[in-house]
Amino acid sequence: MKNVSIIVPFFNVEKYFRECLESLVNQDYENIQFILIDDESTDKSLNIAKEFAQKDSRICILSQKNAGQATARNLGLDFLESKLKFDFKGDEGGLCAFVGEGFKAWQNAEFEFKNTDYLLFVDSDDVVEKSFVSECLKAIKDADVLWFNYDFLCEIALKKIPKSQMELFDLSEGIISAKKWLEVAKTKPLFWLTWQGMIDFKFLQKIKLRFVNGAIYEDNCFGVLLFSMAKKIAICKKKLYHYRLRANSTMNPEKRELSRHSYLYELYLAVGEDFEALKTQQWAKSWVLSAMYMSEFEGFEGEFREHFMPIFLDRAVACLFLEKDPLNLRQKLEVLNEEFERYILSGAECVRHEKAYKLGFIFLQNYKSFGGLKRLFKELKKGALECEREWREFAKNKVKFHFLRFDEDKNNIEILKIKRHYSYKVGKIMSFFEKFLN
Repeated sequence: MKNVSIIVPFFNVEKYFRECLESLVNQDYENIQFILIDDESTDKSLNIAKEFAQKDSRICILSQKNAGQATARNLGLDFLESKLKFDFKGDEGGLCAFVGEGFKAWQNAEFEFKNTDYLLFVDSDDVVEKSFVSECLKAIKDADVLWFNYDFLCEIALKKIPKSQMELFDLSEGIISAKKWLEVAKTKPLFWLTWQGMIDFKFLQKIKLRFVNGAIYEDNCFGVLLFSMAKKIAICKKKLYHYRLRANSTMNPEKRELSRHSYLYELYLAVGEDFEALKTQQWAKSWVLSAMYMSEFEGFEGEFREHFMPIFLDRAVACLFLEKDPLNLRQKLEVLNEEFERYILSGAECVRHEKAYKLGFIFLQNYKSFGGLKRLFKELKKGALECEREWREFAKNKVKFHFLRFDEDKNNIEILKIKRHYSYKVGKIMSFFEKFLN
């Protein structure tokens, strides 16, 4: 039987974690080890993990200082590659407690480490089918990676359930080449993958792929590099995974402030405790760091590099719109000057910073509630002023980056992808009423 490892990073998910873990430990395939990575939760999530570990000898818990999902997943990968050193601390609540450099660990006394054949990631607020693992093992065959389908558990109001990425790509079930995937990927929104794939662990070790520490869109870089390096990709159209769309998640935070123990707290202070400014910094940081990682990734070449590298570089240009640069992102961008000289950028990130896109985004964020409608005019006016300020910053910073070259075609494929967004379409309509904001 193949040894399957499942890495589950978690942070403050006490409401959903038990349901997630129940769906995992009750799989119809038993030869699994679960690596649960605590990102310094402040609720009862860690206690829930320990409760499950006391009952199930296949669970190992690692707890790190708050550093984000990418770092948590990398810690799990280090564990599976036996790179972590443990010192036994003693018995703690019926579990064996350990301590290592920068982390703590707990295991059932009967936990037995197994070398991994196949790897899966699961997010701690999601749920999987009972046959999740066994179906993946059937479908992956001799492929380097399996890509399976998913559906949505919606807890936020949506007029229409979005299509899954698998449905957008509309590929036939079976084995395809990376070139076939690329052919379709060129016409679709930027590819991403973490929890919707099973990975041959030896393949992952061979290519030495990791998540970009500090990035919040780490699944784009990871997924692009993983599929670009694969020889065979298996496609399974069964919906084996249930992805939860909810408020107060990483992608939809409810609170507009930050805890002091967050790894982002210093950055939050540096931007004047402005949560929206923090999100803007995180966006720019993610793409700058991802572009740097991708640039240096061994074996990433040919038509895959020619297509994806300019996209990541274009998004990294977001740091030129920042008024404050506490992370020295613009300095990091200069390191990529040879890459910028090699490629012509689409300019899609510039379109994302146009007033039309910003006003449309603000409208869509606020029109659904009475409170949102009350503050809408104020938010739109603020957004318009921010947009003007961003473009002044961009004009000033662009002078220092003489190696930037943008496509003269303002309707190239990457720009058209942005113009299809509801934010842009709504914003174009609202632009006619911009004079009323002044």
